[in-house]
Amino acid sequence: MSYLVLARKWRPQTFDDVVGQEFITLTLKNAILSGKLAHALIFSGPRGVGKTSTARIVAKALNCINKNEEELMCSGKLCSFCSEISEGTSIDVQEIDAASHTGVNDVREIIDNVKYLPSSAKMKIYIIDEAHMLSQAAFNALLKTLEEPPGHVLFILATTESHKIPATIQSRCQKYDFKKLTVSEISDKLRQISADESIEIDSETISTIAKEADGSIRDSLSILDQVIATCGNKIEYARTIEILGLLDKTHIYDLLKFILGKDPKSAVEILHNVIKHGVIHNKVADEIVNIIRNAVMVKICGKESSLDLSDDEVKELEILTLENSVEDLEMLFSLAIENAENVHKSSFQELSLESMVIKLATTRNSIPINEILGKVTSLAKKISSEPEVVEETIQPIENNRPENKKSVPNKKKTNIVLEEPPLIVEEELVPDPEISTEPEKIKEIPHVNRNETFPEFVRKQNAILGVHLDKAISISEEESDIKILFNENNINFEYLHRKNSIVSLKSHANEYYAKEMNIRIDFKEQEKKISKDNPGKPSIKDDNAVKDALSIFDGTILKTKAVKKE
Repeated sequence: MSYLVLARKWRPQTFDDVVGQEFITLTLKNAILSGKLAHALIFSGPRGVGKTSTARIVAKALNCINKNEEELMCSGKLCSFCSEISEGTSIDVQEIDAASHTGVNDVREIIDNVKYLPSSAKMKIYIIDEAHMLSQAAFNALLKTLEEPPGHVLFILATTESHKIPATIQSRCQKYDFKKLTVSEISDKLRQISADESIEIDSETISTIAKEADGSIRDSLSILDQVIATCGNKIEYARTIEILGLLDKTHIYDLLKFILGKDPKSAVEILHNVIKHGVIHNKVADEIVNIIRNAVMVKICGKESSLDLSDDEVKELEILTLENSVEDLEMLFSLAIENAENVHKSSFQELSLESMVIKLATTRNSIPINEILGKVTSLAKKISSEPEVVEETIQPIENNRPENKKSVPNKKKTNIVLEEPPLIVEEELVPDPEISTEPEKIKEIPHVNRNETFPEFVRKQNAILGVHLDKAISISEEESDIKILFNENNINFEYLHRKNSIVSLKSHANEYYAKEMNIRIDFKEQEKKISKDNPGKPSIKDDNAVKDALSIFDGTILKTKAVKKE
């Protein structure tokens, strides 16, 4: 075929043609001019950023016979050496594909040839492309030659994965790290090439191609070639995104608007419309992640953000995120990344993508911690200023014999007391489903069977409650209090400590002892050592803040632990 693709036709031929690697080209030019170029170089970086092209330019600069002081090579008509190197036919400049020459025998052939002088050029240069593909044995065989090659030999290793090259090899070479190109750098180069090729293309289309290239100038030229093959020399934006299977900018901004507006229905409708136009699911997920990331950056940095966005795009993002905080956007960004990964891995990508959009559009905005603390503080003040006392009214009930009528105090407060020091937590009485809502009938002592213990009596009334009560290490009666003690804070303690359990126990105790009883449930704690220097140090349970917290959250102190100061 006679057609030469743009990536080859516009391959850099001089240091000034290399795009976006000014620091590297300047260093190499100065090293060549001063005669201080290292005998082995490593060019590492992403694909399509000019590693192999720069290696060829170095070879030209070292062997050119018509050097120009500025370009270090032919300025007009190419000399025979530069022409051969550009065409890849030079005997003294050998390009070796390490992906297909990985073994020790291939490296041994290089070692055998380096001792011979170049046939016609000044320097013999070996450009080893994809050098990380060499085997470990091949690297080991190359070590000595790479460290002390003959004076007429230069090694250039080009790789996209420099971390796979052994440290022993890297330490014998000068390393140059090529970077990804920015969207603006690629756009400027595409604009120049389009003008020289007489191609009509608008800035929006150029920017779209540059973004799709992901930092690779070679990829951008390949995409441009593909679009030219379809559209000819007049390229339109709508046709470009259709050819490349990309998401229209208006759709992605509408999708962001509905996500931030918590409108899942409209967001899913936009998504279905996009999918109908044949956009690949992975690209839709990636675009959602990118637009939310741009929204976060614009929210934080505004117009000063380092994003490749136009002023109109920045303004539109500022308007869309006006009602959202940075925390909300960051939370959406993290959720979008997580779900985008699921879309890429899923066998049901469309369903995963729908789930991703719905989750983003239904996620609630976060509440600032200061607002939460303010509400808790105000609630604590309100409760502490108006202490609440829960009252239980027990109506006096007549017995079968009128002379044995017994009145019971109308108001009584139920307390749970913890030891060390005792903390009284007022419990709100909640009726147990198992207990009748009718007033309790308090029996007289003669009607109580004293031959059975209180736990046995409770077990007859409520088997589950009795099982947990049996696990207590002691149950004692002190006047009108029943003290139930456990060895530790275990499941039995927690069960009996519930409100319903306390109400049930109190009801059974009233019936068993034929009088109003209070329930005290606790577990043993290790005796706290009181410092001689501070014998009267108050317990943390007496702290007002702790008491307020217990009141606000309806909580109970289960255990306290001393923390040693460092």
